[in-house]
Amino acid sequence: MESTAPVRYAAAMRSPRKAILWMLIILVVAVSGLAWFGKGHRLFVARASLSDAAGDSPELLSKQAEQERRAAVSTLGPMKHRDGVNAADIYGQAIALYDQLTYEEREIFDNASEHKGNPPDTKTAAALYSKVQPIMDLIRHGRSADYVEWGDAPSIGDYSAYTKRINGVGNLANLAAWEADYRFSMDPGGAVEDLAAMEKMNFDNDDSVIGFVGWQTDHFRALNIMAGHVSDLAGEEDPAIMELVDSTAAERGFRNAMGGQAATYEVILNELKNSPDTPPHIAQWFSEADKASRADQIAGIQWLIMTERETGTTFTKTDDEYRQWYESRKAEAAANPIARANFRPEFFTRRLARQMVVTDAMMRAGMAFEQNDEARFQSITDPISGRPFTFTHTGSGFSLGSDLKVSDDPKAPPVTLNFSTGPAQ
Repeated sequence: MESTAPVRYAAAMRSPRKAILWMLIILVVAVSGLAWFGKGHRLFVARASLSDAAGDSPELLSKQAEQERRAAVSTLGPMKHRDGVNAADIYGQAIALYDQLTYEEREIFDNASEHKGNPPDTKTAAALYSKVQPIMDLIRHGRSADYVEWGDAPSIGDYSAYTKRINGVGNLANLAAWEADYRFSMDPGGAVEDLAAMEKMNFDNDDSVIGFVGWQTDHFRALNIMAGHVSDLAGEEDPAIMELVDSTAAERGFRNAMGGQAATYEVILNELKNSPDTPPHIAQWFSEADKASRADQIAGIQWLIMTERETGTTFTKTDDEYRQWYESRKAEAAANPIARANFRPEFFTRRLARQMVVTDAMMRAGMAFEQNDEARFQSITDPISGRPFTFTHTGSGFSLGSDLKVSDDPKAPPVTLNFSTGPAQ
């Protein structure tokens, strides 16, 4: 099957998926003034001082190690418990099983996600498919869990547990996508169910811009796999397919991401309000904070919280309307040094969300065309322009194209999804 423009775009961002994560985290760390390093340095100094004080006494070292452990645990806060099954516990078990796979086995999943290297031979693929079923069973089970609560939200400047989990879920997504693609030839319905389980895991992974970008990337990959097997799909009446092409999911994901950003700011704001002195890391998180008065710091962060949440409601605006909204908020931000220095447009994240809506509609239209449902095919138009999708016959099937471009670059290609209907005629 030919590569699709959305998938090329997604692949460029995720080479591998960890590149997206570290690109965004590096940006956060840059904004925060290398807070992570500062905290690590302070921890190193503290441990060195304890060791010096202890000398060579094993008993003292043991007691001090226990004190350090207790102090570290106390910073985590109380664990939250709810009734029902926590999907995070199940996914954590799946991550642990994944880590037991060999490097060569994991490389097969990574290569498939990046469209590079040669696929494994038939014998190796069959053995690997069987081997990963216990991991897939956990991912499937997580889909029906009552809630997801990871309990590893990044503290100020410390992303270690958070990044480990984000990478772990990304690895599971690589495995699940490979497994579903392999399963299509034997069990199309089961393959779609596995893609839906992967989708649920990714959607629940993290309410942040980082989590949203990871989910969006794997969503495009799931659609690409389905488009490659469009002749085997049951159609929109399949609940799992309906879940995968839910036209409201992108808007909810975008809103959650902006809400997650606002929630992070709220944590910092509460710490600022409850501290007699301005915490030093406030300046690490917010540009110009060290030059602003305490009143301006509080007012600026409050404004950013409100505006981040409002950003999450702008999804349905056209690009021109969004730019007008952004310019008006930018003018408001000019009155406060914190707001002015830290208010940023979300053109990139918003464009990804809009691409998801377009490709979901393309997937529905492609299934209708393959099933010879002309009325249904004609009724599904480009959600951005309201016009019919561009239809092109290809050697292996057909492609649908949108008026939406993959970027603001005038030379950027349109969002396109290619469907494979079997061997070239």
